[in-house]
Amino acid sequence: MNPSSVRAWIRKYKTFALEEPITKNKNTFYISDIKLQAVNDFINGKGS
Repeated sequence: MNPSSVRAWIRKYKTFALEEPITKNKNTFYISDIKLQAVNDFINGKGS
């Protein structure tokens, strides 16, 4: 990794970083078809 790239990243972070991290407080809801497909994929070894 190029040191100038790291310095540029640090400069951007210091310039644009938020004081508090953004957290997601919303639950994600999925329709039944997607849930069923996810379970079938897991059973068939296609996902975790």
